[in-house]
Amino acid sequence: MKKSRNVFLAILLSGAFAAAAAETEKAPDAAELRELSVKLLDKLSASLVDVEYFFRPDENGKRPEFTVQYYCPGCRSMHSGSADSLIEDQRPFKVPGYAVAPDEFISSDIGALPEWIESLDLVFGGKRYPAKVVAYYPAQKSVLLKTASPVPGVVPLAFNPKAEGKRFGFSRSEESGVEHAFTAPWAPATVVRNLGNGETYVKTAANVLVVNEKGEVAALSMNDRLDVGTAPAEAVPSAWKQVSAAEHGRKLAEFKAMLEKNLYPVRIRLKPQKPLTGFAAHYQRRSENRNEADGIAIRMKDGKVLIAASLSPAETARLSRIVLTVDGKEIPARFVGSLQFFGALVAEPEQPLPGGGIAFYRGDAGKLSGASVYDAQLKSFGDKLELRVFPQKLESFDVGFRGMIVPAGRLLRQGYVFTENGELVSLPLERRKLDRDYASTEAVAASMVLALAGNFDPANVPQEGEEKIAWLGIEFQQLGPELARANKAAEFTEDGKNGLLVTYVYPDSPAARLGIKTGDILLSVTPDGSAFDGQAERIVCRAIDGDLAILAKHGDYCTALGMGEAHIVDAEGQRRRAACMGGLLSVLDGEVRLVATTWEWAEEIDQARAEASKKRAEEILAQKNLDKRDYELAQARLKRALVRTSIH
Repeated sequence: MKKSRNVFLAILLSGAFAAAAAETEKAPDAAELRELSVKLLDKLSASLVDVEYFFRPDENGKRPEFTVQYYCPGCRSMHSGSADSLIEDQRPFKVPGYAVAPDEFISSDIGALPEWIESLDLVFGGKRYPAKVVAYYPAQKSVLLKTASPVPGVVPLAFNPKAEGKRFGFSRSEESGVEHAFTAPWAPATVVRNLGNGETYVKTAANVLVVNEKGEVAALSMNDRLDVGTAPAEAVPSAWKQVSAAEHGRKLAEFKAMLEKNLYPVRIRLKPQKPLTGFAAHYQRRSENRNEADGIAIRMKDGKVLIAASLSPAETARLSRIVLTVDGKEIPARFVGSLQFFGALVAEPEQPLPGGGIAFYRGDAGKLSGASVYDAQLKSFGDKLELRVFPQKLESFDVGFRGMIVPAGRLLRQGYVFTENGELVSLPLERRKLDRDYASTEAVAASMVLALAGNFDPANVPQEGEEKIAWLGIEFQQLGPELARANKAAEFTEDGKNGLLVTYVYPDSPAARLGIKTGDILLSVTPDGSAFDGQAERIVCRAIDGDLAILAKHGDYCTALGMGEAHIVDAEGQRRRAACMGGLLSVLDGEVRLVATTWEWAEEIDQARAEASKKRAEEILAQKNLDKRDYELAQARLKRALVRTSIH
């Protein structure tokens, strides 16, 4: 399990607070505190209400995968409930509320989005009163609720910051239909210093009324921190910074709209490979059998996209196509590089994308302690992106990869965390383990991602030439018995031993022109024409043992081909140059057959792409401590790139 470490330093409290903590009077025992709890409950009951939320599925009928919660000082933990289970059981989520006016009440901000709330009621004196959120207090993680009319019998809290006598923190909670009241001495004992930004504050109890023994209310503490030197009067709701519900909703909608322009679902297609059998099949990993993967793309400021998708080197080697879905349209993207240590890659779209891009926060996340942020929860479903945004407050942190400070908390670890200005602070990625498989998801600092994006993993790249899918223009997978029977093709395919199931047909490809469609089964595939078919005076190419020339009337001959330039001189004396990489050449009865693994006419070679491939290979070879496989692979890529760049 990942260990968390609080990035704070606790020091002894001094000044006026220390004087309060150093009182020599005997502290009340448990019995005295229970008696005081009963007294305060009776004294304050007319100002205390229950707030009940009933939840509902969203517009698509999907239940929210979210945990609503608030802090209970009595048990010193979060009271929480799964919104999904609450909907299933038709139970409300209850939090305590405090009357500040006959029709206005303060309670914890439980983090539920408005579209999830079926009803919101105040419960007082056994009766229910519909209410709505009219304002937010971000610093206090609280909301202001308002009823349509004053609630009969409610007595608003009268705050007296100068109330004399010992002070106590009084709170209520409900568990399993039983109400609990708690009272504890109000004596903050530590000052906390955030080592990330040097900020110093006092730790306090949260969600409590600060009262004296007479029941006079000095303050309402909804947050667990106070600035050093904070006067008691500043803990009174009238002094809190308030954001109206309309303004809160407007800012949230604007931020969500910005994300929708810069975040896209991604489908990554992988070339299929022959399924393993026997012992190997028993131990094969997912990377050895899946043919596509979903991901989430973030448009960066430079126009490229960062794609959160965990591809192992074996999968990336089979990468054939990256497709973004932007405004309902498919936009292909070219692979640029894979991040070291984490499941993410960078790609370059083939056309400009909308939006201005997402800026990455370059500082230490600890400097944002206490700041309001947006937590974006994202899910990709191939061509659809599910996006939910929650306003949050950064209060605790983890020490992450290479000592980077990242937001802590279940939701913040799993979400894309942004500042209010739209800068990405952290994002959830899977960590690469030493065996190149992936561990569980963790929060990764955006500044770390930027650093890694400039130094890609040389062992996690597509195989050279794999970007170009079969010349026929299809993607496919082996049938196997189950697929063959499901498609009623067992009889024609020898129970799935023969045949390919077409999973994608590229537009304007030979397959498309032939009328091949997704879902078709190909029993055999033969070449759709040839690169050259006619009379020739001479063929020059490179065999495995050197260059050779085949002239007219050459004797019977057969050889394997290497990598190098080839050219054909036709009957009219016209010379055409090409790049030939591997294959077989035979001469029989005056007829030459050249079957190449790769054959590219000079005019078809993308020189910019070839130069980029050459550069990537040279960068890999320049690295130290490459294993034998990586070295040989880079050497082969360099040779192919040199052949292509030499032909103009």
